[in-house]
Amino acid sequence: MTEKRRTDRTKVTFVVEVTVPEGDSKRLKTQDISDGGVFLLADDFFPEVGTLVDIQVVGLPGGDAPRLQMEVVRHTDNGFGLRMINKGDD
Repeated sequence: MTEKRRTDRTKVTFVVEVTVPEGDSKRLKTQDISDGGVFLLADDFFPEVGTLVDIQVVGLPGGDAPRLQMEVVRHTDNGFGLRMINKGDD
């Protein structure tokens, strides 16, 4: 697989709530983040590539983070990658 990443990854674990358009949601952990996206660890929740999902970091000391809309761009055996949309760099 050719690496298409333009930004460095930072390994960090956050709990995020992912909500798909149908309204189903799941709490997952991040594997890493970058300026352009995030990789989420999953074993039974894989929205289709191209799906727009809402994500929110939950459980932060100051309260939950704002919701962001992201696009599912890839799957692996242990999770899926999301890219930020509406960043102005497309």
